[in-house]
Amino acid sequence: PLIACVALTKIKDVYTRVTGKTVLNHVETAKVLIKYGARVDAKDVSGKNVTHYGAGSLAKPDSLSITAMCIEAAYSCEHMGKTCTLKGLSKEEYNGLEVVLGGYAVDSGRRVCIVKGSEKEREMAVRPENIYYNDKGILNKSYKIVDMLDRLNSVALHEVIMSQRVDVVRCLLFDHNASMDIGKPTVRYMSMKEFGGAHGPVVQVARDYMAKVETKQTKAACEKCGKKEDEKGQFQRCSACGDVRYCSRECQVSHWSQHRTKCNTKGVKVFSKDRHELFVRENLYPAEAIINLGAGTSFKLAYAKPSNVKHDEKFWIKVQVNQSRDALLVYDKSRECTFHLLKGEAGFPELLEKGVAEKTTLGRKCHMKASFDKEGNCTAYPYTATLKQW
Repeated sequence: PLIACVALTKIKDVYTRVTGKTVLNHVETAKVLIKYGARVDAKDVSGKNVTHYGAGSLAKPDSLSITAMCIEAAYSCEHMGKTCTLKGLSKEEYNGLEVVLGGYAVDSGRRVCIVKGSEKEREMAVRPENIYYNDKGILNKSYKIVDMLDRLNSVALHEVIMSQRVDVVRCLLFDHNASMDIGKPTVRYMSMKEFGGAHGPVVQVARDYMAKVETKQTKAACEKCGKKEDEKGQFQRCSACGDVRYCSRECQVSHWSQHRTKCNTKGVKVFSKDRHELFVRENLYPAEAIINLGAGTSFKLAYAKPSNVKHDEKFWIKVQVNQSRDALLVYDKSRECTFHLLKGEAGFPELLEKGVAEKTTLGRKCHMKASFDKEGNCTAYPYTATLKQW
């Protein structure tokens, strides 16, 4: 009934216009169903759940509202009908009480709990954080119905990407953190490749989400004592290499004897002026390894610093990985520095590692800092690798 309820919200305007009858308030109906135990993670015969119907290409404001309440309720629904225990409540007499987990009260965000062992069955409304099953809290934020596949390996995002529903894509990504790495093909692949004609504003929303959310720095741990950050960016990086973080100066000093052998203070040498000139002169760049900058873009290979950069001054380069991962294209924003780096050449493994590690670009590109010395040789600094600088 819950799936039927959310599906019917999309045709109620047509129903009213054709029949002249007033339609049910589907949002309030859904609240009642959820409170009395409707499974928000239920699937129909095709494997679709409420998110497929409520946040698909024909989504309406009411269907999106129902979808949102179901996604929230699902975080604590896995153990419905099972005996759970209450803990951490302000009233001590309720702690340790055994209850049967029931439905979800949408407006209060509480779970309906049926008290066991009482002469007369009674219900309590309890926050999910205070309900435990086998000594483990029932609240599970990783249980995301928005990421559940139907029998065709699709999630709601697949449909709205193809149908150009920018509002629904934004809702699923930014409001509900829908995964872009679910299904075949994944939404990330569709967005990066403009799959099946999907392009324009809806793909831009997906790419904005990838850049804004998925490249955020995760909380780091102190390299010495293992203490975790309370807030992102709280711990200071090693100023020489930037690869590790420390919670205090004391930890950094005491760990230096171990870290000094790994600390990359000089970056990595990338190719060489003589090698590049040899490759250009002898035409040694294999055609299948060459990466173009895009249709209609012309450039001249130049293993050299940009004219506005001094010797040994760091500037940003883009590292682009070819499909077979045996060649890189390295260039700066001005294109005054543009050269290919082939497998086996100095610096290739270090730059390739950073390029393929960037999930947001499907392992195809990243940015990092580099410099040229007075002899005209390039040094790259992989620890500065990031998603985007221009």
